[in-house]
Amino acid sequence: MTREIMKDLPKDIQDDLIAADDLVATGNIDEALKVYDKVILSHPYHPQAFSKRADAFQRLGRWEEAIEQYQKVLFLAPDSAATQASIASCYLQLGKTDSAEFNFTCAIQRNPRYAPALLERGKLYMNTGRTAEAKEDFERARNIEPEDTVSRLYLAGLSMAVGELPAADIYYDEVLKIDPTNRAANTGKGIIYYMKEEWSTATSFFLKALGEKHDNSDILTKLASCLISLSKWQEAGACATKAIQLDEKNFVAFLIRAQVHAHNSSWDEAIADYQSFLAGNEGFLTDLSAEALAIHNKQKSDVLERIGDSYMRKFFEEFEEIEQMVLKNRETPKVTKETKKPSTGAHQKNKPQSQAQTQQNTEKVVEFVDTEFIQDLKHRLEYAREENLLDAFKSYLEARTTCHEAKQTIDQRLLDLKEVVNTHLRNY
Repeated sequence: MTREIMKDLPKDIQDDLIAADDLVATGNIDEALKVYDKVILSHPYHPQAFSKRADAFQRLGRWEEAIEQYQKVLFLAPDSAATQASIASCYLQLGKTDSAEFNFTCAIQRNPRYAPALLERGKLYMNTGRTAEAKEDFERARNIEPEDTVSRLYLAGLSMAVGELPAADIYYDEVLKIDPTNRAANTGKGIIYYMKEEWSTATSFFLKALGEKHDNSDILTKLASCLISLSKWQEAGACATKAIQLDEKNFVAFLIRAQVHAHNSSWDEAIADYQSFLAGNEGFLTDLSAEALAIHNKQKSDVLERIGDSYMRKFFEEFEEIEQMVLKNRETPKVTKETKKPSTGAHQKNKPQSQAQTQQNTEKVVEFVDTEFIQDLKHRLEYAREENLLDAFKSYLEARTTCHEAKQTIDQRLLDLKEVVNTHLRNY
């Protein structure tokens, strides 16, 4: 209903309806309903007040009452496609998809060029798996409204879903021609170039989608993934961290940040993020198809193997560091106070030690230093075997049961790892 219809009403009634609109805008819907009731009493055959009353019921979520009012509007103004579409929208809110579809179709029959009804029926078709019918409605809406971005975005999404990237690319370009800053279109273009492994171009589109705010966790995650492919590790880590800050349930961002930590040899942080990813993903296992579950299990196996690798790498880096310290102290023994003669005066020179005495003192120092380092080394090895390696073994075994095809590779890694550890323990 437009202001043109209101011209048929007396000036005071027009003023009442405008005042009621202001009440709705400020959230005083109950007060607005009282005004609409007053207008209906004085003008029971005018559709405007009924239409506004129905709109108010919609805002309150009183869908059945809204339908009743819209039906009164249709009785008074039977050619209104917008009213028929509003009835359909109320039925959707009530979960009555058949009734909603019927009313959207009636709205389109009343006015075949009413694009909002085509869009809404297209969405209904899409949500009920009828993609061909959905595409037809979106195309009709696109042809009616040359500046409409919504229909083009839905068409791009449908094309992406069936792998028709060139078609999706065209629809996204049409949107960006209308609105160069459109976030959804820039994100879609970024995904297309990401799938084509054109990382730099994908990155530029994700940055355009983010704009200056960088306030979208999902887009930041996609950007971080591109940056890893470009070996821009520091920037990728910053994007993943920001994504997690915006959405602590963005578990893909944890996986990406774990890769950055692993690249930087920050094994504890990498393990923690890998485990956060696994823990989060376990919450999405309900109602998965067999294919989706297989993909999940394969991904879980890969991540568990990365956790095992991280434990091993951490352990061997610690071991090598201690081993190098031991070897260095064997090759260049330190001189301590035990190797010096006490001074008998401020101006008196130290007497030189005999070669035999120097050798004896040096051997004592080396023995002392070696003993300390070896004890520390053994302690660290035992700790690693009890803690880090135990977790590594556990991760590998869990990966093996999750993904049977990795069994032989994992078994061999376990054997190699056990042999290396046993060799080092025997040597020391």
